[in-house]
Amino acid sequence: MAVAFSDYTKNHLLDWWFRGTAWSVPSTMYWRLFTANPNWATASGGTELTGGTGYTTGGQAVTINTFWATAPASQGTGYRITNTGTTGASCTWTASADWSAITGVGLYAANTGTDLILGGSWSADPGNGDTVRISSGAIDIDLDASNASGLTNYLVQQFLRKVSGLSTDTPPSNYYVRLYTTVPNVKTGATGTEVTGGSYAAANVASPFADAASAGATQNAAQVDYATATANWGTVLGAAITDATPTNFYAVDAFPSGVVMDNGDDFYIADGAFDLSFTDTV
Repeated sequence: MAVAFSDYTKNHLLDWWFRGTAWSVPSTMYWRLFTANPNWATASGGTELTGGTGYTTGGQAVTINTFWATAPASQGTGYRITNTGTTGASCTWTASADWSAITGVGLYAANTGTDLILGGSWSADPGNGDTVRISSGAIDIDLDASNASGLTNYLVQQFLRKVSGLSTDTPPSNYYVRLYTTVPNVKTGATGTEVTGGSYAAANVASPFADAASAGATQNAAQVDYATATANWGTVLGAAITDATPTNFYAVDAFPSGVVMDNGDDFYIADGAFDLSFTDTV
């Protein structure tokens, strides 16, 4: 079953990495069953299964760092985490009466409130005495070129590890925005050709790099400036956000059209022009 992060989760992840905003992911989360699905992005609407017949309103508790796989695994153009399975009754329900048909499942930060971490459609129609189980390997979270456009594989691994309760790298205190005449691979950061010479240097931007995220998206919070070119830089086709080395690439953005940079020209990335977003839906 494919599930997707809610806007609540996406916003926290983007703010954690690009603004340095701390987010303590709960070690215990709760799976809720639905007979009418909420909006998985906003957590609005939906009808949770009525409690009292083998189901407790608010969901079934799971320990996050033992529920998910030990680390994100390469999958297609990105990475995936998969649940490792159930322990005891942590993800198992036994109906003590006929239940309404189950249409979806959501993982919440608490057994009350609307802090939805992720969710997706799921079909079950249990009768009295039937067991409903989230089985080992049943739930996948994929982040790749189709749903994390512009975010590199390095960064999506950090995001997946964060949500699954595993150790992560520390978000940077400075971000280096580099210009390229050949745009790097959006997922790996490889094969790009960075501008050299002519007084060019990567722009060093202190945290916070981005505005507060909303609806799973954000952008650079201020204009990014570069020194005036003292020689021809060539045609600048895109930019990347990296660490100082650069060893780790965080995001890559190909410009809509190339910018020819000649001796004496100035270059900047306007406030709000570097988009950072998720696009996944379920």
